[in-house]
Parts: sequence; structure tokens; C-alpha cells
Amino acid sequence: MANINQPETDPRVRWFHRGGFTTIAMISLVLGAIGLIVIALGAIFGELELAANYVPFPSIVGLLFGILGVLGPWKWTAAIAVVLNIAAMTLAMVLG
Repeated sequence: MANINQPETDPRVRWFHRGGFTTIAMISLVLGAIGLIVIALGAIFGELELAANYVPFPSIVGLLFGILGVLGPWKWTAAIAVVLNIAAMTLAMVLG
């Protein structure tokens, strides 16, 4: 009964209705995935330099959101998002 008024930790509430740190963790995960998808599309279409110049912007925001997301209940999601964002930034530095 302790979770009745706290949608942040209620497992029956969808993640986008929870608000707070769970939403921040998911946004970080999405930004990390976007960074890696942009690099993959740059490799497919031969525009690696353009992709490498774009990736640091969402990845830095995703990294900050991932660090904040670790404070919430979705620690593993936020940790995976941090790894994805670091991987995207590292790959962009190597390719760019």
C-alpha cells in the first residue's frame, strides 16, 4: 500500500505516465539508440563525417540524462543508456 500515490514506483503504471527519473532514463536510452542509428545510416550512405559531427549533441544530452536516471528506480535502463551514449560518442570520435 505504500506505492498507492507514487506512480514512479508502481509497476502497473506505464513508463511514460510515471514521470520523473523513469522518463529521463528512457529518453537517455532513446538518445543513445538514435546516436548509433545515425552512425549506421552514415556508414550505409557514405556520410560518416556528417554522422560523426551530428552524434555528440544527442549523446551528451543522453549521457547527462542517463546519469540522472540512475537515481531513479530504473537503474539498469539508465546504466545501459549511459553505455550506449558513451559508445556512440566514442565511435563518432574514431570515425570523425
